[in-house]
Amino acid sequence: MHARKIQVKNGRLVLDEPTDLPDGAEVEVLVIDDELTADERAELHASLDRALDNME
Repeated sequence: MHARKIQVKNGRLVLDEPTDLPDGAEVEVLVIDDELTADERAELHASLDRALDNME
């Protein structure tokens, strides 16, 4: 499992990168409403990516 960036455009969720999920796959989206700065968020995502890499 990898975290992906998704944007909201015209009320729709848009994933602007390829995925290997099969057509019709269901995904669960969790909206995180926090007060992180852009730098803090980048640090968090980098840390999560490292943890996921270590799991593999």
